[in-house]
Amino acid sequence: MAGTNPAIRGDPHRLPKPQAASEPASPFQGEENIRHSIPQAVRGAEKGAIPTASIIRERAQRDMEATMVIATRLLKLETEGGEVPIPIRIFAPEEDGNAWTCRYEIDWPEGTQSMEVGGSDSMQALVIATKMIGADLYSSAYHRSGRLVFDAPGNGYGFPVVGTMRDMLEGDDAKYF
Repeated sequence: MAGTNPAIRGDPHRLPKPQAASEPASPFQGEENIRHSIPQAVRGAEKGAIPTASIIRERAQRDMEATMVIATRLLKLETEGGEVPIPIRIFAPEEDGNAWTCRYEIDWPEGTQSMEVGGSDSMQALVIATKMIGADLYSSAYHRSGRLVFDAPGNGYGFPVVGTMRDMLEGDDAKYF
């Protein structure tokens, strides 16, 4: 139906049932008011305004993409007590003015390292993030100890590095990167 608010479900011509004076009026009779069911960041800056469903979807998609993990890799740290997982996460690049940023995290045993790198577009930011991960892994004390493993000891981690660090690569990383 043209001209109806798609955020309101049901018959747009049916009036809401009267409510007790203590209850706030809601255009969503019998349902939770949408303003209370979505995060403040999704609602937008309009004070008291209820956005349409398409605006809600657009803002929710943008917020989800900002924190969406797009790739993971699980390394292992071999210790005397057994293997310790070292998860790596790469998040979707985000537009930041004229540039793009890409965040990644490495869960080291002592805590999570979270870094954000920039590029002129989303692809460059993503490529730089993978090279920074490679640099972080190859320059770590865990790599130097020989106990950090992806699929086999000494076979690399599956991440490229910047040209000045290529001599540090080992195994398949040295062969393919």
